Amino acid sequence: MQPTAATLTSEAERLAALHRYDILDTGSEPQFDRIVQLAARMFGTPMAVISFIDADRVWFKARFGVKAAGKPRTWALSEAAFKSGKVEVVRDAGRTARLRKHPLVTGSPNIRFFATAPIFSADRHPLGAISVLDTRPRADLSPDRFAGLEALGRLVEAELESRRMSQRLAAAAERFRDLAEVSSDWVWETDSEHRLVDLTSGLMSMTGIAPAGIGRRRWEFVKSRPLHGTWADHIADLDARREFRGFEYEAETDQGEHRVFRLNGRPYFDDDGRFLGYRGTGTDITRQRAEELARAVNQRLFETSPDLILVTDRKGRLVLVSPSALNVLGYRPEEMVGRSGIGFVHKDDLAAVRNEMRLARLGNAPSAFDCRYVGKDGRVVPLSWIGVWSAADQYHFFIGRDITERIAAEERQRQSQRLEAVGQLTGGIAHDFNNILSIMTMKIEHATEILPEESEARALLASALAAGVRGADLISRLMTFARRRPLKPTETSIGPLLEEFATLLRTALSRRIPLRLDIAGDLRLCRIDRTGLETALLNLTVNARDAMPAGGTVTLTARNRVLTPADVDARPDLRVGQWIEIGVSDTGLGMPPEVQARIFEPFFTTKSDGKGTGLGLAMVHGFVHQSGGFISLKSEVGQGTTFWIYLPAVAVPKEAGRTRSTLIAA
Repeated sequence: MQPTAATLTSEAERLAALHRYDILDTGSEPQFDRIVQLAARMFGTPMAVISFIDADRVWFKARFGVKAAGKPRTWALSEAAFKSGKVEVVRDAGRTARLRKHPLVTGSPNIRFFATAPIFSADRHPLGAISVLDTRPRADLSPDRFAGLEALGRLVEAELESRRMSQRLAAAAERFRDLAEVSSDWVWETDSEHRLVDLTSGLMSMTGIAPAGIGRRRWEFVKSRPLHGTWADHIADLDARREFRGFEYEAETDQGEHRVFRLNGRPYFDDDGRFLGYRGTGTDITRQRAEELARAVNQRLFETSPDLILVTDRKGRLVLVSPSALNVLGYRPEEMVGRSGIGFVHKDDLAAVRNEMRLARLGNAPSAFDCRYVGKDGRVVPLSWIGVWSAADQYHFFIGRDITERIAAEERQRQSQRLEAVGQLTGGIAHDFNNILSIMTMKIEHATEILPEESEARALLASALAAGVRGADLISRLMTFARRRPLKPTETSIGPLLEEFATLLRTALSRRIPLRLDIAGDLRLCRIDRTGLETALLNLTVNARDAMPAGGTVTLTARNRVLTPADVDARPDLRVGQWIEIGVSDTGLGMPPEVQARIFEPFFTTKSDGKGTGLGLAMVHGFVHQSGGFISLKSEVGQGTTFWIYLPAVAVPKEAGRTRSTLIAA
């Protein structure tokens, strides 16, 4: 439909429409040149132009037989057609009143005839015209020629739109390329043989693959491996022309770096449906995978850690509690979440814990501290904490380790050091006192010899000599505790020794206390002072008897033990190596922890005055350590006591007997 004057828009809108085509002052373009040549041939004119009317000029995009690239707008011959929106034909400009004095008519190139068809934008803004011109007057156009000129105008309009569409596509492609270059993703393309034929150039800086990857298949990279399935599965999908999303694989780049990639791809075809290859996008997810792995590891550690892991908000309210809370405190995690963590802290440690949390928020540095928590059953649990405040998350993160066993081990170590110190002191005193006592005994014996038989003083000296002998026995015991008494170790088979000695042990027990033997038949040999071992066992058996005033059972066991580092980690009182373990157990009263802590100290006894010297267990402790072994005990009030003696094993006996289990009654 031809526009009328009433439909023409304002000059500003028209110019805006013209400039959107971005055609002014552009170079020659074949499609427009061909149109003006066609117009000149169709109408048999020596000149033809495609002109666009700017604000103050007429500019010729294409021209045939015309030298000038443009003219002032006031010289435009097509202005009337331009304004009316209709084809205009002037048969003889020299006889037309408004054109008779026009510079292009009176001067070069002396135009007499012209016909002009207006050119419109897609939204019907007038942009310019296509014109045919002659230096001679001509007859009016026939209807066919008139329609032909209109058709040429529509052809120019079509080329303008095509040109504009191409520009848009080119701009879109450029934008896409720019985005692809700076995106964390990249664009790739493969041929029908699945070889990479195109990659965005930014891929090199992101992954280290391009440009060396061009011409290669993904599975040809070093150490390439799909994270799910196999390359054969992926190749089958490609050969079946299936679109894929989220395909992940790892590979080593040409620079030797390990990378993980995620791809999306879609097959593309030509107009005849022939498969040309795949196009798609890729993402380097190496860091993402590492972060996912770290989160998975953290989650696994959170779920399986024996340590107590707590997360609290800045007010101390628990937002996350590890499952280990059940073993450490007796609470299920859901019983703690939502409550204040301070509510589980021992009241005497509250101020210190609050201070640690304040310091953490101020410094953002990990802090280490110890405090006690109260378990569900009221048990006090000492915990060693590592805590850190995350300003980004606004959470406190704490990891607490139950140090009950560590504290007990430290106490055992301190006890051992005390015993060692006491032993050294006792040994020194006993040695010096033994020298003094020996001199006194010798003097008494000499005085006895020189006195007459009837002297009353001989009886007094005999009593003094008996006291000296008892003192010498006491000093011998002290020397044993202090490891000062020389031992006479021999290679000994422990099984037969225990069976033989059991008869004597039986005599030390009452009728209400049977002796049970449980002796392994494959016991190794050890180098031991037999007399010292028998004395130690007798002491332990007598103590077991005294712990069962109402009766019970004493059990003597012996077996081989190999203690590994794992055993020692679980029980610091043990030592790595091959041992013969001898146990003396009773079913008696048991001992509280404070008694166990001092049980090997010399002169410490729980018996009433006159019932014991307090040197029996001290002597056992000294003998075992002097023999290269160690001693351990387990006792609970009301549950009885077991002493274990560990002696170093040195050889395997030539013949192993059978395991013996015997009950010896009175």
